[in-house]
Order: sequence, then C-alpha cells, then structure tokens
Amino acid sequence: MTSRGNKKLKLDRSAYDALYISDLHFIPEAAKYGLNNQTSLSLLLKSFKEQGIRFEMVFIVGDGFENWFVSSENEFINNPNSYHVLLRSLEQISKKRFYIIGNHCTRSLAMVLPRIIKSYLKRRGWKVLREYWDDKVVVLHGHQAQYGRLQWAILIQLAYLLYTILRLIPGGLKLYERFVLSVIDYDKTASEQEHLKYQIKLINKIDRGGRWLISGHTHRPIHFKKLRTINTGDWSINKTFVTQSGLDFKLWEYDENKGVRLIHPI
Repeated sequence: MTSRGNKKLKLDRSAYDALYISDLHFIPEAAKYGLNNQTSLSLLLKSFKEQGIRFEMVFIVGDGFENWFVSSENEFINNPNSYHVLLRSLEQISKKRFYIIGNHCTRSLAMVLPRIIKSYLKRRGWKVLREYWDDKVVVLHGHQAQYGRLQWAILIQLAYLLYTILRLIPGGLKLYERFVLSVIDYDKTASEQEHLKYQIKLINKIDRGGRWLISGHTHRPIHFKKLRTINTGDWSINKTFVTQSGLDFKLWEYDENKGVRLIHPI
C-alpha cells in the first residue's frame, strides 16, 4: 500500500546533492499538542524512499528537536523509538547527515545540545554542528542575526529566573511562555517587510565569499536567487524543504494530498 502523497510527488530529478529541512520542533506524540507535522513528514520521506529519490547529504537546519517547552532528553528517555523512526527515515535516503544547532534545541548557556541527544545523534553517524561550510554553501539556523552568544546567555539565565518564580504563581507559566515567545523567540507575526530585513541582516553578518546561505529560524520560506540565499521555512507550519543539485537550489512546499509545489524565487 502506497502512502497518500506518493502518486502526486513530483520532483525534478531522483538524485540530489542535499536535502535541507528545518524547524521540525519534533515532539513524540505531537498530536496531544495539536500538531500533525510528523505524519506529513513521514509520508514525504516514505515517498522519497519508494520512488528512489536519494540525497548525498541531509541537513536538519536547526530546531529539529523541541527543547524549550518540553525536555527533549526526557521525551527521548520516555519514547526513544519516535526519535529512531524519524532519524531512520532520513538515513534511508542519504549518505551523510548533519544536525545544525538551533535556538529551540537547547537551554544551555553555551548553546549546545543536551548530552543525551547529542550522544544519540553521534552514535547514529550524524555530525552535530553550529554551522556547515563547503565550497558552495553555508548552512546555519539563522538565530545568529537575532542574538550572539553573550546575549543568548543573558536571556536564557533571565528565562530560568522567571521560570523559577512564575511557576509558583497561578497562571505564571502562561506569563513565562509569553516572555519566551516575545523576547527570546523570533516574532513569527512579523510583517513580510520585517522578515526581509531580518534575512538581509543575517546575510550581512556572514562573510560567505560567494557561497549560498541556507537558513531557517523565521518559519518564512523564501528564495532570494539574486542574493544567493534561501530560508527553508519550516516543517511545523509550512511543510517546506530545499533541494540542491550543484548550484541549482529549489524551495518546495509539500501537501500530503496534492504532492509538492515549487516556490519560485524572488
């Protein structure tokens, strides 16, 4: 029995240099949080496998595993098979795998993954990096234009302090969540113009020497061909991903009933 999206899945080739996907915010049993993104991702990856679509490299471009509103270590301990199934589906269609650290992946002052998660990824052959560079691309999550490491350390310490106090107050956790989303997180309600300004700010921070810049973080999929940059969007809301073949980059949107749609550059 084939998955629902298989017959309508139409990419432009069967072999690619890379697949980029970001902002999964993976949580086992996501349905209890009102999310269904894991089901649609499973359908897409199953379609790739069944149709013989393969990638030399696969990148999770940050915020793969949610670790702000749940503990990814506790989630992994309680339901390791969910993580295994997700990673195996990516491993079956690729030769090399990279996990880029995003802001939602960590609560660490040093912005490192939780020890259990990092060890698990490494045992499976994934390379865990803050950034990836080769002769064609620079890959990073994208929070780097929002705050540096020092600013991050200050903000996350403040968040810990507020959490310690507010969790003791009725309704306090809602206030904590509001603080996190408005101060530490990227404003996903920003206008299109504000989003473009942020993406250009990120471009200007990276001395990339003509390479393409691949990032996520803002949850806004966009392909700036003239500026040689793509924001992967996300899988938690938009269900978008990027393919690379040489210097040919394409941004796609997936619908489990309609298949894939190419998002044209601007």
